[in-house]
Amino acid sequence: MIIIFDLDYTLLDTKKFKAGLANALDLSIDDFEKSYLENFKNKKLNYNLEKHLKILKQKNTQKLKQFFKSLDQYLFPDSIKILKKLGSAPVKARVKKNNNKLILLSFGNKEWQKQKINNLSIKDYFDKIILTDIDKAKILKTLQKTKEKILIINDNAREILEMKKVLKNCNIFLTKGPYCDNVSHNLKTHTLNELLHF
Repeated sequence: MIIIFDLDYTLLDTKKFKAGLANALDLSIDDFEKSYLENFKNKKLNYNLEKHLKILKQKNTQKLKQFFKSLDQYLFPDSIKILKKLGSAPVKARVKKNNNKLILLSFGNKEWQKQKINNLSIKDYFDKIILTDIDKAKILKTLQKTKEKILIINDNAREILEMKKVLKNCNIFLTKGPYCDNVSHNLKTHTLNELLHF
C-alpha cells in the first residue's frame, strides 16, 4: 500500500509549533500571527523564515537554532508510533515486514518545509518526501496508473477531496484540525491516534 501523509496539522502540531517559533523570534503569538497575516497570508505568499527575519530585522539567533534542534517536541504524541506501525521502522533500518511505502507530501514554501522536515526525526520513516508549492492533486497524477492501494492522511478537507478526484480509488483519512471543515463535505473526521487501530 502507498500511504501519503500530510505534515502540518496532521503529524506536526502546527499550532504549538507556531507558538514555539514565535517565542524563538521573541514575539508573542499574537504579534507573530499579525506579522504572518500582514506579510504572507494576506499577500497569498507561503511562509518563509528567511524572508520573515529580514522583515523583522532579525538574524538567525542562537535561540532560533535551539528551537530547530528540538522540533520533535512539536509532533503530535502518536506520530512516531503510527509511522513505526505503518512503515515498520526507519527506512534505512527497515526489514520489510509489510509492503507499505510511506510518502510525505507537504505544501508550502519548499525551503521552509525542507528546514522543518530536516530537523524532524520522522523524515527517516518516509520512502519519499515531496515538497510542493503547487496544488497537491497535480503532483499525484503520476500515481493514477498504479495498481497499489493508496491511503491519504491529511487534515485539509479541500486538499483531500481534490486528491480523491485525481486518485479515484484511494482511501482517505481526514484528521481533525483547523482545515478539516474548509469545504462542505460528508466525510468522517478522525483523531490521528485512530490510525493505530486502522
